[in-house]
Amino acid sequence: EFYRSIEGCQALPLVSGQTYDLVHHASAAVVVSGTATLETALIGTPQVVVYKTGNLTYHIGKHFVKIRFFSLPNIIMEEEIVKELLQFDLTEKIARELDLILNNIDYRNRMLTNYAKLKERIGPPGVSERVAGRIIDFIKAKIHDQ
Repeated sequence: EFYRSIEGCQALPLVSGQTYDLVHHASAAVVVSGTATLETALIGTPQVVVYKTGNLTYHIGKHFVKIRFFSLPNIIMEEEIVKELLQFDLTEKIARELDLILNNIDYRNRMLTNYAKLKERIGPPGVSERVAGRIIDFIKAKIHDQ
């Protein structure tokens, strides 16, 4: 419905099928948790990561899943380099985070500097295999800790 409401708007072009070009030219991105977060970081576009699930799933998961981060850039770097927003009051939180990314040059530059460190950590081509290995190691460590 949202897209239909802005369909005729000349100032806001709708683009589909060109995700990488769109992310590359964007000033900031709101990204749903998954591999897109890593792709967005490697492209170099500042982002806020969001994840929302059903309330029951959230409350069950909150008690059984103990992870520090859920976005790949943060998992790989073992620290928060992109803001992760989970579940509640997302609209207001997304707006605040985008405001920081777009209007606070120090905040934006810190994220971009961390992206450079992420690229360095990931290394040359073959990243998918290395990232998959790190995720498996991360999961094994979490299972072992329980």
